[in-house]
Amino acid sequence: MRFVYCAAAVCYMLDDWSGMDVELAEKFICSSQRYDGGISQGGSRESHGGSTYCAIAALRLMGRLNACPLNREAL
Repeated sequence: MRFVYCAAAVCYMLDDWSGMDVELAEKFICSSQRYDGGISQGGSRESHGGSTYCAIAALRLMGRLNACPLNREAL
């Protein structure tokens, strides 16, 4: 998740998103969301604040902040 954030930050600063597949990054972030609403480093790992921050910041920079609503059915 840290690398997704770094890539989004660089693309945002350069105003050039050609080096990043935004759709795929969004899918990766959303698939990393856990039952508690937090976001993990990827896969089925445990969520925590650092990776959640990186994910939310990356989504914000990509203009897709509302891409991953909490799946309340999993609670």
